Amino acid sequence: YQRRVRGTTSSTPMADAERRARRAAVLDSLNNASSPKKSSPKNLSRNRQAELRKVFRQFDLDDSGEIEAAELLALGQARRKLGQKSSVWDEEKNARLVKNMDASGDGLVDEKEFAEYFDSKLTQESAEFGEIMEQFMEVAKACRAKKLEDRKSSSRGSCLSPSVGSGTVWRTPDMMSSPSSALSPGQHRHDSQYCCCPWEDTCMELQEVQNMLLTELDDVKTQLGEALRDVDAIEEQRQLDVQVLTKEKEKVTREKDQVTRELKDAENEIERLKRLLKSSAGPVHTIADWGSWNQEAEGTDHRVCGARKMGETEIGNLAELQIGGDQTIVMCLRPKLGECSQAYSKCRGGEGCVSVEEDGKMRYEYGVSGKDEEPGQTFVSGFALEDQRWCHAAVVRDLGSGRLQWYLDGNKCDEVEAEHAMAAVTDCNACVGAGYDGEIRNLQVYDRALGEEELSKLYEQSGVEAMKQVDDLRRRWQGPVYTH
Repeated sequence: YQRRVRGTTSSTPMADAERRARRAAVLDSLNNASSPKKSSPKNLSRNRQAELRKVFRQFDLDDSGEIEAAELLALGQARRKLGQKSSVWDEEKNARLVKNMDASGDGLVDEKEFAEYFDSKLTQESAEFGEIMEQFMEVAKACRAKKLEDRKSSSRGSCLSPSVGSGTVWRTPDMMSSPSSALSPGQHRHDSQYCCCPWEDTCMELQEVQNMLLTELDDVKTQLGEALRDVDAIEEQRQLDVQVLTKEKEKVTREKDQVTRELKDAENEIERLKRLLKSSAGPVHTIADWGSWNQEAEGTDHRVCGARKMGETEIGNLAELQIGGDQTIVMCLRPKLGECSQAYSKCRGGEGCVSVEEDGKMRYEYGVSGKDEEPGQTFVSGFALEDQRWCHAAVVRDLGSGRLQWYLDGNKCDEVEAEHAMAAVTDCNACVGAGYDGEIRNLQVYDRALGEEELSKLYEQSGVEAMKQVDDLRRRWQGPVYTH
């Protein structure tokens, strides 16, 4: 057993140094990988104090947990012997140092007082601080080795030396007056003052190994504490990053919503401009003058109130007259009542048709069948036209609001709900004056719904009032219908 322990401890310093170096390298790499930021001043001070605590344990020659003035004096003098310092270290300087370090005032310096004092007094430069730590460790090891040697020499002078197994009783100086305290050859005793037993060297070496393991355990605890603090810092930083990312996401969402609203507003503005442009557009088709054939004056070409008399006119299936949505048909007409006739027709079951009935009322028809013989909705005006008297009539199909309206001389007279949301677009030819007896002027077809204000302006610009006055004058100066 003695040889095994001695053989193990003889190779321990080299193995310990290599193990410590490898562990330090691994811990450094872990610290560098887990800590994205540089060490803070607080962490730097904590690392310095950890190194100073290692030195303290080496300085504490009797392992009491405190350094006495005598121990500190021996350490100071050892630095001079090793050539680390050139000045003289005496008891007066040593006493001042103990007084400065002894924060509790008990005359002893504990581990905390030692570490905090030298952390505040030594240089902050890492390289110089490391060099001083190496010097401290060198001095502490030298003092500890000297003390162990002194203990061995003291124990050799105070112990008996019979051979092991001879049956002789081993006694230490404190056993001389107490025979019951004698040790048999198979037993041993060790205390801090002297060791008088056959395994003295082994006990000393085991004590050294114990101290070294305790130091390493403290180192591991310190490193573990720093690693845990680094993990906490990383977690805290991660939470902060999550908060920042959440705020950025909310900001992007708000900006996206704002852009969406702006796009919607832009689309609405475009639609409004389209409606405005459409509302300012003129008619898609216009017939200036139209008149029916006068059977009594067939073959003649004459004008009545500026309107030329002519027969039924087929316009054709023009693209601009294929209107399935909103529509307005405006005309000035002077009908000769008596028969139902069509003033304008595209398709009664499609784009629409305007007729004058026998009693002078006007009829509008449109639908979705696409057939002229199958009309959809029929809308008859409440007013009746006067026989052979000019008027301004308009029908409005406003599918946006779902209404049909009749206007006479710029005034809205009738309104009903539209039964169909659209009109069928057909290939039927548009026609003016089918069966109609009378005159038509300024027939205009719009692909939008005109408002009351626009229709009022069209009436004012049509000249119907002047033509009505002509009709009145003609009737006033007309001769007798019979003379005998």
